[in-house]
Amino acid sequence: MQTLKQRIVLGLAVAALTGAVAIPAFAQRQGDSACSEHRGGVRFDSERFEQRMEKRQQALHDQLKLSASQEKAWHDYSEAMKSLLPKREDFKRDDWRSLSAPERSERMLSRAQERVERMRKGNEAMKAFYAALSPEQKKVFDQEAFGGFHGKPGR
Repeated sequence: MQTLKQRIVLGLAVAALTGAVAIPAFAQRQGDSACSEHRGGVRFDSERFEQRMEKRQQALHDQLKLSASQEKAWHDYSEAMKSLLPKREDFKRDDWRSLSAPERSERMLSRAQERVERMRKGNEAMKAFYAALSPEQKKVFDQEAFGGFHGKPGR
């Protein structure tokens, strides 16, 4: 049985993940979306999403001007960030129709816990990479990573 503290932590993690996914969606430029119209709805395009992420990661890599000794830490960090990408199976719901409401709820909770674990690993990789940066590089990383929080409109 989960304690109240575990439930609060899980709830905050799910809320943070939801915000991390939802906020950039509002900041996207027209035509710069990883989603496309599909039969009146929206279909996730994982290839386009990955291409956009790689483009941003390459721009960040170039801005950081990493030394040869920092490249391994960068590689580990970027691989960890790729593991955070939504998976195509995260969007498949056809088999969900055969599940009861409690079963769907359990599956959603299980997926949320998996995402939280991936986020935790990504956070650990980011901390290790961040520790390898110089103070000047840390300033650039703080401004540019994860969209930054420096007053620029959405990318």
